Amino acid sequence: MENSRKKGREFVIKRRGSKLVNKFFTLILSLSTLAPIVRAEWLNDFEQAKRQAASEKKDIFLVFTGSGWSQPCARMEAQVFSKDWFEEQTRKSFVLLRIDLPYRSNLPKEVLAVRRDLAKRFRINSYPTFFYLDQMG
Repeated sequence: MENSRKKGREFVIKRRGSKLVNKFFTLILSLSTLAPIVRAEWLNDFEQAKRQAASEKKDIFLVFTGSGWSQPCARMEAQVFSKDWFEEQTRKSFVLLRIDLPYRSNLPKEVLAVRRDLAKRFRINSYPTFFYLDQMG
């Protein structure tokens, strides 16, 4: 019976995020190359990302993620975000911003409050969620 529950949960997870994930994979895979790169840095502060985007004349690629509890987030990290081709293509045009809302965290309450407020501002109700933003955010 436990296996049927597991299968049911996996089906729900796949069904819920499959359209967005498939579109995202299609976009990223169409840009992929195998050239070596220097690792891009993911920022975790929205205001800092806006300042950096303005100074570098780039847009912002914003990802809301839930580490430690979201299986789709873990899958995106392992299959896309950690890959060299992803970073090579995105760092050319985007400042990378990851807003993580972990299940358990040692982060200060103020930092978590800012991240939760940002998630409310963008009306996040599932994870991962992606945005392409201009320099103004």
